[in-house]
Amino acid sequence: MLTTKMNPRVFWGASAIAGGLLLLALMAPATSDLLFGRAQAWVIDTFGWFYVASVAGFLLFVTVLAVGPTGRLKLGPDDAEPDFPYVSWLAMLFAAGMGIGLMYFAVAEPVQHYIAPPEAEPGTFLAAREAMVITYTHWGVHAWAIYAVVGLSLAYFAHRKGLPLTMRSSLYPLLRQAGERLAGRRRRHLRHLRHPVRHRHLSGAGRGPDELRPELCVRPAQQRRHAGRPDRRRHGRRHPVGAVGRG
Repeated sequence: MLTTKMNPRVFWGASAIAGGLLLLALMAPATSDLLFGRAQAWVIDTFGWFYVASVAGFLLFVTVLAVGPTGRLKLGPDDAEPDFPYVSWLAMLFAAGMGIGLMYFAVAEPVQHYIAPPEAEPGTFLAAREAMVITYTHWGVHAWAIYAVVGLSLAYFAHRKGLPLTMRSSLYPLLRQAGERLAGRRRRHLRHLRHPVRHRHLSGAGRGPDELRPELCVRPAQQRRHAGRPDRRRHGRRHPVGAVGRG
C-alpha cells in the first residue's frame, strides 16, 4: 500500500507563501489587484509563446507514447488486471477531469471571449470564431494532453517503481543522478577532512619532505598499534621466539 508522509519544508513553505499572498489581497485589495495584474500581463507577454509550444509538445509526446511500444505498458505490475472496463474507465476520466468544468465553462468561456476577445472586435463574427477557437484549445485534446502527462508521470513511478504519489517522484531519474554525484563529492570531502595528510600524499599535491615519511601516511590508530615495534628496515627481521641463545 502506498503511503505518503508530509514534507514539513514543502508544506509549511508553500503555506507561508500562499498565506502571505492571501493576507496581502485582504489587507490591500487595490494594490494587490494592480500587482497581480501587472505580473500576469508580464508572464503572458513574455512566456505566451512558450505556453502554446509546450501544450503542442505535450500533445505530440502523448500521441507518440500511445501509438508506440509504450502504449502496451501497464501502469502497475506486469500481472495486474484492470479493475474497471474500458468504457467505464473513460467515463470516469471524463467526469472527473472535465465534466464539472464543462457544466459552467462550456457556455461562460465562449461568451466571455466573444464579449472581450483578445484580438478581434467585440460582438463580431471574427470575435465569435476567435472565442470558439480559444475554447476548443482550452477544453479539447490539448487539455487532455496536459492531464495525461501529469497522470502518467504520477502513475508510472507510483505503481511501477513504488515511489510516493507526489510530483517529485516524476523527477526521480533526473534527481537520482544529481543526488548520487552530490553524495559522492560529500563522501570524498569528508574523507579528506578526516585524513588530510594521507590524501595529499596519495594525490601528489603539496608533497614535501616530511610528507614522504611513511608514518605520516597512516591513521592515528595505526600509529598507536605500531608504537613500540622495531623498525624492520633498520634492524632487519625479528628473531622468532626461542631462536635467541641457540648456538
